[in-house]
Amino acid sequence: MPNPSPDGREAPLAMPAVVPPLEQLFPFALDPFQLEAIDALNIGHSVVVSAPTGSGKTLVGEYAIYRALAHGKSWCRKCWPPYR
Repeated sequence: MPNPSPDGREAPLAMPAVVPPLEQLFPFALDPFQLEAIDALNIGHSVVVSAPTGSGKTLVGEYAIYRALAHGKSWCRKCWPPYR
């Protein structure tokens, strides 16, 4: 159910203050390229992941979302994508 803010837009979703441990987010072993990309994100770098279909690229994006939300980046359905 939407949670409108005073200006009528949907309020950002509440998220945890910290990113859970990788083992909790992803209860399986990560590939070296995933760990390398996550390490780069954690030190503030942007990453581009290019790999074959089904290799696990989306996991890096999912982690980036968890991390951004845990660090106070707001998100709401009506605000995304930001270029609208």
